[in-house]
Amino acid sequence: MSDAKTFPSLAGIFCDVAACRTLYRLFDRPPEGGAPGTGLIPWLLLTLVVYGADRIFLRRARVLPAVVAFHILLLGGHTAVLLLFFSDLQGFAAYLMAGLMILFTGGRACARCFTPPTAMHSIRQLEACVAILLAAVWFHSLVALDSSVCLPIAAAVGIAFSALIAQRLEGARGASSGSAPSGLVTLGLVLLALSVVMLLFMLFVSAPVGEAVLWLWHAGTAAARRMLGLLYRLLAWLAYLLPDPGPGEEPYLEPYTFELPEPEEETEADPLVGAVMAGLLICGVVLLLIRLLWRLRALRVGGSQRRGSSRQAVTRSRPRLLTLLRRAFSALRHRIRLAFVQFCRRNTPAGVCAAIERHGRLLGAGRGRGETHCAYLRRIARLTSGQDPGLPAELERLAELLERGFYGGEPMPALAGKTARGLRRRAFLALRRRLLPDADTLSRIKRRLPTGWSR
Repeated sequence: MSDAKTFPSLAGIFCDVAACRTLYRLFDRPPEGGAPGTGLIPWLLLTLVVYGADRIFLRRARVLPAVVAFHILLLGGHTAVLLLFFSDLQGFAAYLMAGLMILFTGGRACARCFTPPTAMHSIRQLEACVAILLAAVWFHSLVALDSSVCLPIAAAVGIAFSALIAQRLEGARGASSGSAPSGLVTLGLVLLALSVVMLLFMLFVSAPVGEAVLWLWHAGTAAARRMLGLLYRLLAWLAYLLPDPGPGEEPYLEPYTFELPEPEEETEADPLVGAVMAGLLICGVVLLLIRLLWRLRALRVGGSQRRGSSRQAVTRSRPRLLTLLRRAFSALRHRIRLAFVQFCRRNTPAGVCAAIERHGRLLGAGRGRGETHCAYLRRIARLTSGQDPGLPAELERLAELLERGFYGGEPMPALAGKTARGLRRRAFLALRRRLLPDADTLSRIKRRLPTGWSR
């Protein structure tokens, strides 16, 4: 992974940890004076350690069993250390939720070592962080929550936005022929100007705007109270048109007064909420500016006429949700049908041949282009003759059955279940011993040890 992808990966790790920590604090609110859950700083540092260890481990080519075992030990140790030493949890449900969140962040950190995040991943990450931040601010305004709950996810929004800008500038620098330091300068000047504008807005405009909003609210409630009173008068007039109730009967309409709750005393707003909303507004304005510049990138004003580019314009289409669901359902149905057909034909000669081809393709010895199935089985027989002496004869008989069935038109009877399973397993083990020499290192070490040591 190149250095240009390191910062987006680290930013994604911080965003994952901050999002999970914020969600846990929102849905498992602490008692008075308490702060349950996993510590943010240890969680972040250990997740970064997981990411660094995985990158160091993947510097060399590894076999699949070694990769699986390493990641199981790494993620298990990461989860156990955080739950045992850096968590304050009560109850099985709390441990389960925290453990799943820790596994999610560790797994995402390992996934970034295999597939570096792209600009689309950064955009989705920024959208998720903004949504969680809005939910945290909403909870903070409704429930008595500590203001520190919103701080990690607010920082995550800023870091995700910085990672997205870095990827955009890196792409622009790679596409341009010369150096492009002016993009960073322009971005800094834009952010500085927006910060000054927001500061002036908070100092001189926010108070009048807030008073205007409160005046509109009070006017709306007074108008609603007036309309409800008029509605009651209308109903009373309609009831007056009806004949009077007889002796002992209840009146048609009891006197009633519609009262709306009076406005509560105005409390001083938390400055954190204003800072968070200002930051969100700055991010939104910058995103709109980037979108506008992207739309106007083909506009030419003044200057000399340049030769047109030979690149064709890329047409972008936004698929609909129903189309995506239909495609996903079609792909799932195709996979289920294919798995069912493979299960039904698993003991036929063609099914055994397909299983051997699948094992060979996973181990790097797939069927070549233009190579027939029978020729492939004979090549596998020659390849694994030193690992299993009896396997080449079995594969040769299987190739003859396929030749008589494919080219001679003879029926191909199904093999016995035990025979088919044994042939598939023997071929897989022989290919693994032939193509992955270090796959059976542990078993060879156990055979060399004394009898008491191998138990």
